[in-house]
Amino acid sequence: MSKGEFIRDVGKGVLCATAAALLSVLLFALVIKLFSLPSSVIFPVNQVIKAAALLLGCFFGVGREQGLFKGSLIGFFFMFVTYFLFLFLGGMQNFSPLFFLELLFGAVIGALGGILAVNIRK
Repeated sequence: MSKGEFIRDVGKGVLCATAAALLSVLLFALVIKLFSLPSSVIFPVNQVIKAAALLLGCFFGVGREQGLFKGSLIGFFFMFVTYFLFLFLGGMQNFSPLFFLELLFGAVIGALGGILAVNIRK
C-alpha cells in the first residue's frame, strides 16, 4: 500500500464519520426540539453519536489491512475535526481540557472500529 492510498483511506474515513456525525447531531437537535428532552441527556447521546459515526467511518475508510493503525488515526482526526467544527458551529469561545480525552476516546474507538472493519471484510 502506497503512502497516498493510506492517506486517502484515512481521509475518506474521517470525512464519512464527520458527515454521519453532523447529520446525526442535526437529527438529534430536532428530536430535542420536538420532545423537549432535558439537557442532561445531550452529552451521553452525543458520545454515542460520535462513537457510531466513527465506527461507520472506519468501516468505509479502513481497507483490508492495517485496521488498528488506520482506525486509530481516523478516530484521532475525526475527534479533532468534529471538536473544532462543533465548537465553531455552537459559537463557543472557550477551549475545554476535555479535548484531550476526546482525542483519546476517538483513537481507542477508531482502533476497535478498524480491527472490526478488517476482520468483517475477510
